[in-house]
Order: sequence, then structure tokens, then C-alpha cells
Amino acid sequence: MEFNDTMTETNFRTFIEAISNDIVNWDTLKSVMINGGVTYADTNILMARIMDHFEGLEAKETKRGSGAN
Repeated sequence: MEFNDTMTETNFRTFIEAISNDIVNWDTLKSVMINGGVTYADTNILMARIMDHFEGLEAKETKRGSGAN
């Protein structure tokens, strides 16, 4: 995040300090920003894991259902 005349570092710091708690505070947030910000997982990996999970559940259900016959 780059600061400018519209959003100064001082204004942003004041806002963060107003909402801060044990996890979110100015020091930790500024450290995260200096280190490149927040990154997110590759959604393709996430979706593959979700599909693997549901396919596993489906296979278990099929085995359980066929064993009851």
C-alpha cells in the first residue's frame, strides 16, 4: 500500500490503532506491509483439495451403502 495525500500513513495508523486488538495492531500490520503484504493460497490448489475431500466422502458412502445390501 502506498500512502499519498488522500491516505496518509498517519491517518491510516490512527485508524488501525482505533480498531486494534491482540492480533491486529499498527506494528504487526506495518510489518506485514513492509514484507509484501498479505498473500492468499492458489485457488486451484484449494479447489483440488475440496474436490478430493468430496470424492473421498462419496467413495465412503458408496462402500457403506453397498455393504448394507
